[in-house]
Amino acid sequence: MGTPGGGGSDEALIDIYAKQYEEAQKILQDGLTDAESVAKVGQLLRDSSIHCKKEKKVRESLFGSSVLSLCAQISKNQALALDTNLSAFDVQAFADGILAYAFDGETETVDWDKLSKRASKMFKRSPAMSYMYGSFKATELPRKEPKERVRRQAFKATGEKKEPEKVTNVTATDEGNDKAVQHLKKVLKSKFRESGNQPIDFFKFVLDPTSFHRTVENIFHLSFLMKNNICAVRQDNGGGLPYIHYVSTQECTELQKGKKLQCILSITPEQWETLVEAFKVDKPMVPPLT
Repeated sequence: MGTPGGGGSDEALIDIYAKQYEEAQKILQDGLTDAESVAKVGQLLRDSSIHCKKEKKVRESLFGSSVLSLCAQISKNQALALDTNLSAFDVQAFADGILAYAFDGETETVDWDKLSKRASKMFKRSPAMSYMYGSFKATELPRKEPKERVRRQAFKATGEKKEPEKVTNVTATDEGNDKAVQHLKKVLKSKFRESGNQPIDFFKFVLDPTSFHRTVENIFHLSFLMKNNICAVRQDNGGGLPYIHYVSTQECTELQKGKKLQCILSITPEQWETLVEAFKVDKPMVPPLT
């Protein structure tokens, strides 16, 4: 094999590559695989990596790649010639060495504890549990006899059965409520006639400035009239205050078909006094029932 790029190039970098190529060619032809030859190939590769940074022309790159290609071929041959000495392992000699290490001359027995301590360091996980002289003989445990379950007798109730008390809904049919509701109904119809069926202020109608108790009763009895669609309570669009509206026969039919809504109203003595003062109620619109 000849030197690549002959022709007497006077460029310094090409001369360096040519010298490296000749040195590598000699190693390849002689088939050298010793440590010194391996070190020389490594040095050639390191030098080539330094010189490749100085390349500026295509011709210089061509010479550099030729050196690298030749070094790669040499490295491959040296790797194939490497002897790992794996075939020199002798099983019998290895077994004899273990026996000589673990054999106790005084007792003429194998010291298994000594061997296990040395061998345990060769494993990365704990060895499985085993018994050298076999496992112990397990004795069968006495079987417990199942206990008979005692059936519980059904508890017999004594005495008469008491039925739950019947809770009746509060309606206007009660004697006391019926009179009060009818009285409130007459007063409300009278006020509607006087105002020409105009809405009546809710608070001025139910408030009794002389009695908190009668104020609560007026609100309670008015709820029965609303339930029977005799009147309806709606909010004023202007101030948002509740007003009692007259319900005609046609409107009553529509209310019966529509969805019913319930409202819970609470009032305290302090609120009663504030409302009486705010609405300036001097006398009750609903006179007491006599």
